[in-house]
Amino acid sequence: MRVPSGYLADRSHGVLSIARPAARALVVEALQTHGSLYAFAKARAKRTLQGRASAYVMDAPDGPWVVRHYVRGGAVARILTDRYLRIGPRRPLAELRISALARSRGIETPAVAAVAIYNDGFFYRGDIATDLVPDAADLAEIAAGPDRLEESQRLLAWQAAGRLVRSVGDAGLIHADLNVRNILVGWRAGLPHAHLLDLDRCRIVRRVRAGELRAMVRRFERSARKLEKKVPIARELDAFRAACRV
Repeated sequence: MRVPSGYLADRSHGVLSIARPAARALVVEALQTHGSLYAFAKARAKRTLQGRASAYVMDAPDGPWVVRHYVRGGAVARILTDRYLRIGPRRPLAELRISALARSRGIETPAVAAVAIYNDGFFYRGDIATDLVPDAADLAEIAAGPDRLEESQRLLAWQAAGRLVRSVGDAGLIHADLNVRNILVGWRAGLPHAHLLDLDRCRIVRRVRAGELRAMVRRFERSARKLEKKVPIARELDAFRAACRV
């Protein structure tokens, strides 16, 4: 097993945990007291983030974390829920590796603080903790959420998302599920900074072909058009396309 530089791995009672050195003691405590990193975060949650499954914001020695539990999507979710076959790369470890490589190539994505993988017979379950991006929201919330931003800020946020997708292609990353929920935008000194989420099924290649980049953008735009049932987003999409240059 290859662990990215800057992380430490532990195996105990069927659980593999990998964490930054500053987070190692907290992860050990979480597993000993609550059995999983996710349950520990739920008990200590300062805030709950909604998605396919709830994510919990908690305090940690190296800054606030967002802790997620991996859950299945699609029709198989009704049967397997949060279980994955122990065949091929484990999703938490894959996301850790790809996140580290993506950041080394200049792609903005929240740094992974820790992952935990729980063996369960032929299956495994997994948790991941990433650094919290402060004062951030995904593109769906920015465009159509209850705290919808003013138009000028919305356009800046979607432009930042377009630049991010362009940088993803330039860096050789292919995202398997690029959508409006997988781009998070935070603000620094009044300027938007877009961050890529959910990297566990991404691929790193030598060069992203033009057709592959267009396919990622088409998938993103299909997800964006679903927002049109709530609000008009033509200007946001125009801002995204102009910055993405695809």
